[in-house]
Amino acid sequence: MKTHIRHLNLYKWFPSNDPIANAVARLCILKEDLSIEMEGVVADKIKYLDKTSTNTRKLYFIRNSVRTLREIVEAVDDLQNDEEFIQAVTHVFFSFISYNFSVVRLANCMI
Repeated sequence: MKTHIRHLNLYKWFPSNDPIANAVARLCILKEDLSIEMEGVVADKIKYLDKTSTNTRKLYFIRNSVRTLREIVEAVDDLQNDEEFIQAVTHVFFSFISYNFSVVRLANCMI
């Protein structure tokens, strides 16, 4: 597996004064946390983490994944309660629907 590390200005993508950007940044981090936690749950053996037992390690990661899932729910709730976010999602949704109807109409004309 090859890894490429890219430096970016996080303040450009996630300005601190933007609640939507903050919620999305939080979701990005939580997604990575959950991914690591799920690896800890499903792995058969992780020698340096299984000093007590494999079941203890799996239980630890399950507990943490539940905590992470609660945080994800909170972040999504924050987005759902943000009027600007709801307006943007609504606009994108209706634009998508409008575009798809146009494609269907065009396809029907070609038949």
